[in-house]
Amino acid sequence: MDAPEHYRHSELEVAPPFKVPCKPLSAQPDLSYSGGSSYQAPEKMRTIWGLRFTTFFLILALILVILAAGIGGGVGGSMAVKSARNSNKAISAATTVSALCAPTTSAPCYTSASASAFSVPTAGTVYLNCPAIDKTILSVTLETTSAFTVTCGEDFGPGGVDIIAVTVYTIEDCARACASYNLNWHATICKGATFNSYLAEVQASYGTCFLKNNTAGATLSKYQSYAGLSLN
Repeated sequence: MDAPEHYRHSELEVAPPFKVPCKPLSAQPDLSYSGGSSYQAPEKMRTIWGLRFTTFFLILALILVILAAGIGGGVGGSMAVKSARNSNKAISAATTVSALCAPTTSAPCYTSASASAFSVPTAGTVYLNCPAIDKTILSVTLETTSAFTVTCGEDFGPGGVDIIAVTVYTIEDCARACASYNLNWHATICKGATFNSYLAEVQASYGTCFLKNNTAGATLSKYQSYAGLSLN
């Protein structure tokens, strides 16, 4: 029997290692497929201030509508106020102010004037029905009723009795001024008043109605342009 043949290791050759071909790292992978279409990255959505176009323009339209409504309301309100003022002027212009004079007086008489253009009279004599109203009672009702005794030609004084001088054009308004003074002070401070219907003395005397804190020292005048009011 023949002995097996032995190989010598020194005579064997080592096969060279298998090398796998590598692509450069910079190379991009081929993503194409047999269908013929190539892959495309999704397009970035366009925005304005972080908002989509449609959202941005909807908000802008809403703001414009609100601004238009505000401006329209302001203009409409101004026109309404102007219209109301013009209406009030028209009503005032249609009003007539009359000042009657005593038939027996020789002073200038102011009978009527249009309220659209008139000046307060500073001369002449306004209506005072003396001596017909002498010793009569003139009542004025505010919160309560104040009764005054009228004395034609009467004045109160002298000195230290005047509270204030005001300009009125009727003896009724003079009595009302006295009653109003007491009402405001919650006390009977005004005890009477003197009304002077002769307007030429307004400048020198500062008024036509003189409120009095007492009725002492009453004097009578021959002129019928004066009338005294004594609070009862």
